[in-house]
Amino acid sequence: MNINQIRYFVSAFEQSSFSLAAKQQSVTVQAVSKAINDLEREVGVALFVRANRSVSATPAGHEFYKKARVALKAFRELEAFPNSIDDEAAQPQFKIALCTPAFQGCDTLIKYLTDLARSRIGVDVQFSIAEPSVANEQVRSGELDALLTIGALDKKGVACATVGRLPTGVVVSASHPLAQKQSVSIADLQPYPAAVSPWYDTFNTSILTMYRDARLISNLREVDSLEDSNRLLMEEDGYYFSAVYPVRENAELGVKLLPIDQREGLSVPICIATVEDANNPQARTIMQYLTKLPALLSGK
Repeated sequence: MNINQIRYFVSAFEQSSFSLAAKQQSVTVQAVSKAINDLEREVGVALFVRANRSVSATPAGHEFYKKARVALKAFRELEAFPNSIDDEAAQPQFKIALCTPAFQGCDTLIKYLTDLARSRIGVDVQFSIAEPSVANEQVRSGELDALLTIGALDKKGVACATVGRLPTGVVVSASHPLAQKQSVSIADLQPYPAAVSPWYDTFNTSILTMYRDARLISNLREVDSLEDSNRLLMEEDGYYFSAVYPVRENAELGVKLLPIDQREGLSVPICIATVEDANNPQARTIMQYLTKLPALLSGK
């Protein structure tokens, strides 16, 4: 017994004709007749009564049709399975914003995260940079599906879950006195000013906040624009904190990401912030995909 026999049988039953079944299946009448004859021999009972121009199902044929119809429907669903997988893979489309100041190389990181999510996690994610003044409202309103924060976030109406941790480092200019080192110590950083943002370093527990609260740094310089940040990096040998992620450095940017010595460095939690609703299926799906992100960012 094969699927063509089932297909031809169902068609002949519904058309009450071998010739109409043949036309519907784009085969010859002889092919339909032979397939059904073979099928009847296999099941050991006549399924049709033949007339000159039509056929009618026997009682056994009626019973066989009930099962054959179900089997044929299941087979059609199996045939459509590859397309359904493609459709399902294309369905999840999430807007995720990284809540961080604009920085040298942020476009590279956004592209890296987008490509990573699409190729390694299997979901279409649109990453962007979010301003802290509007980020919470964008999540609550549904404009954003989630925030990706480097450090814990504690805001009313927003649920924040830690999905992993990354080591920390500092970004310096390529001409910085420390730029040729493979890693830096806390003592190495002491002579140089660390950039602190009045917006982002108060939005969540940022990397700078972690080091300041641990009393590991005290030389801070407030910056509230990309121009201030660039000036601090390029003209004052300052630095800003960053998570360490395996994005290939672009020499044209003129900056370097230096890990902090692992014996002294703090690890930062990577958090996914969504609307505070445990029954939100969108949030659960986002978590399912993005819990894989920290391991991928760390190169695992």
